[in-house]
Amino acid sequence: MAMEGGTETTFIISGYYGFGNVGDEAVLAAILQQLRSLAPGSRCIVISGDPARTAEEHGVEAVHRLDITGLWSALRQGTVFISGGGTLFQDVTSSRSLYYYLLMIVFAWSFGLPVIIYGQGIGPLRSRWNRLLTLKALGLARLVIVRDRKAYEQLLAWGFDGRRLCLGSDPVVTLKAESGRDSRRLICQSLGDKLVPQKPVLLVSLRPWPNLDASLPAVAGVLDELSREGWQVVFVPFQFEADSPVCQRCAG
Repeated sequence: MAMEGGTETTFIISGYYGFGNVGDEAVLAAILQQLRSLAPGSRCIVISGDPARTAEEHGVEAVHRLDITGLWSALRQGTVFISGGGTLFQDVTSSRSLYYYLLMIVFAWSFGLPVIIYGQGIGPLRSRWNRLLTLKALGLARLVIVRDRKAYEQLLAWGFDGRRLCLGSDPVVTLKAESGRDSRRLICQSLGDKLVPQKPVLLVSLRPWPNLDASLPAVAGVLDELSREGWQVVFVPFQFEADSPVCQRCAG
């Protein structure tokens, strides 16, 4: 895709990429798939925790998220800045990560790039100060597309300009799988003789979260009931090292 005057469109994409999280990598794959379809020939530079891995897995240029010189260079080359998807704007895991993503929006805006927030959830934002900072940063965006109604209504309740706010979906729902491949059969093959291709498969992904342990017995009870009804339950830790202990406690 070229802008007027023949200038190539360069998308700068910011998110939780390059950390081995299956969900976030699927989000990135979906965003890239959409951009390549809507803007053939455009250039994508992804801000990543592991640029080499991101470049290899997704076929894009990538820059390390803490490489100030590299980030400045990417922003100078960019024509559009996309923040998303996922739930980047929350302070449950840490305020530091929230500030990072908000600062990237401010930096992109200061370089004169139109900012699009895409496929995002909002919150939880426990701190009033963090809510204020988030609203200020999102106010710099040309368009904010959230992935669920709760996020949409939350931003409106906080006073965000509804004219620049759209209710969308998680980018992953648009991801097109390779044609002609039976995903259930592939899952069964990857697990050897532990699954039967003819029976339904339920994939379960859990992650560490405040007070989650109190809910695990109820979750385990539901999964046990589904298993008795013939479902084959498979735990899929999206971020292996962090999520595996939770999955193991539930499977326990």
